[in-house]
Amino acid sequence: MALQVREGLFQPLARHAPNAVVAWHDGKARRRDEFLRQVASLAGQLPEFPGDAEVLNLCTDRWSFAVSALATWKRGYSMALPPNTQEQTVFEFLARGAVRVMVHDGEREGGIDVRTTAAAAAHRSSAIAWAPIAPDRPIATLYTSGTTGPSRSCVKTAEQLFGEADLLGDLLGIVPSDRILATPPAQHIYGLLVGILVPLIRGASMICGPAFHAESLAASARQNGATVLVTVPAHLRALAHLGAHELGDVRLMVSSSAPLEQAIVDSLRRFRSRLVELLGSTETGGIATREPPETSWRPLPGLSVSSDSEGHLLVDSPFLPSDEPRPYVTSDLVRFQGGGTFAHLGRIDGVVKIAGKRVVVAELEERLRSIPGVADAALTAVQVGGGRSQELWGLVVANDLTTDQIRSQLLAWFDPVTLPRRLKIVARIPREAGGKVTRDAMLAAFGERATRPSDGSLFDIRSRASSVDGAAPSREVGLVVPKDLRYFSGHFVGYPILSGVAILNALVISETRSAWPELGMLRSLSRVKFRHPIGPGTALNLRLRRTTASVAFRLADGDKIFSSGVLDFEATP
Repeated sequence: MALQVREGLFQPLARHAPNAVVAWHDGKARRRDEFLRQVASLAGQLPEFPGDAEVLNLCTDRWSFAVSALATWKRGYSMALPPNTQEQTVFEFLARGAVRVMVHDGEREGGIDVRTTAAAAAHRSSAIAWAPIAPDRPIATLYTSGTTGPSRSCVKTAEQLFGEADLLGDLLGIVPSDRILATPPAQHIYGLLVGILVPLIRGASMICGPAFHAESLAASARQNGATVLVTVPAHLRALAHLGAHELGDVRLMVSSSAPLEQAIVDSLRRFRSRLVELLGSTETGGIATREPPETSWRPLPGLSVSSDSEGHLLVDSPFLPSDEPRPYVTSDLVRFQGGGTFAHLGRIDGVVKIAGKRVVVAELEERLRSIPGVADAALTAVQVGGGRSQELWGLVVANDLTTDQIRSQLLAWFDPVTLPRRLKIVARIPREAGGKVTRDAMLAAFGERATRPSDGSLFDIRSRASSVDGAAPSREVGLVVPKDLRYFSGHFVGYPILSGVAILNALVISETRSAWPELGMLRSLSRVKFRHPIGPGTALNLRLRRTTASVAFRLADGDKIFSSGVLDFEATP
């Protein structure tokens, strides 16, 4: 299928007047000329790379992200957008051959800090030469969320991303006077499309800065004059206690990533805003919209949708990657209705059989959240008995309820054998910034090991010794780095050194998991430093010192410290 592309669509900011506002920071206007000066400044800092190259964009502020995106495209490169910006994920991406440089706007080791371009850009001319981006040029590689399995990559062209953003702008009625406040991270396709590209190509403006909690979201909307709120059900649920006027003049709310529960829809009516839900995925792009209280989904213009004999939604779309089969078989179950609309019945990967009975996981989650006293809940299906059967495990945020009380409430709707076998009361659900919960995060909350196999045995381990210093357990590991370690391949030719990815993943994290397997999911890394290169044959001592859910590490040879830092894990009871 082909897109009907408007003339000038691939010329970024073509609809913004020279002095138009591109973004708002704390109520202050950031204008087109300033934006383009920073784009030119950053583009000049990006090194020259041969062949196809990717720039890893880790910016969390939308102004910084947009500056980085346009600078990347101006240089002829593509963006790599990871499923999250946790340090371990970042290290893995930096080890990929196509990724040549990292841009960020935070306290990170290495790469280019986009914030440093502002001072240099102030001395530049506002003029910037910009050739239109070729429609078939790959400009971004996005990754699926990993909620049901391993994350997979999806390459998107300029025609696909800009064309879909323009189409969504039409459907949502976005005009140049709109100020768009978005909470999903720009590294996700929903946040990229509606939070970044729609305002850039429709002549509207972005509202920048953190706004994830209900109070900060409302304050940002009022202070910056938001007219459009782009968010997810988890954030809309948090608005339930706000007053009718606390969002200011928001005329449109857009939600995606999961169907809205009826209770959320009912609570949002007091804001008197238009409410639009988007259905789509990283692989397919947008598929359909609906406006509650309607229950039927209406396909986006230009898409062909149907269903197979088992009820799977089939999509043929110009937003599909060229190498995907057409029609694309989604994991969504649908029933078609009159006028080409359809009812969404859930996802096939969200339907499990427990003791021979069919259970829709999303339905059970919604029932959990409807129990008085339950603030949030999430479920995952786990293979048991050698993979021959499944059971449900659940996390619940509920301060004044026990798991037995929660199960007794569920018995009003579900057969006892289908109830979650394991329920755990937690302070919060480990959701990603987009509101979803990965399978690994769910398992880690129950103290399960990560599914990724450890390759710590690749090192020549000479000794391991555990001790307790006061109340802090520690472990000492003596080792030698083998000369034929596979991590030296290509890193670098003629001067092999051990990369930070290998040091952390294959050695430090592996040995930490071996010492304390009960630790939860790795949450973050802090104060990580790589002070000296490590080459083949180096003898080292790794010291790990644990304090509750944090592990400090030091990799040294005598007084010479090669690397150090702190691993922070999710707390486990």
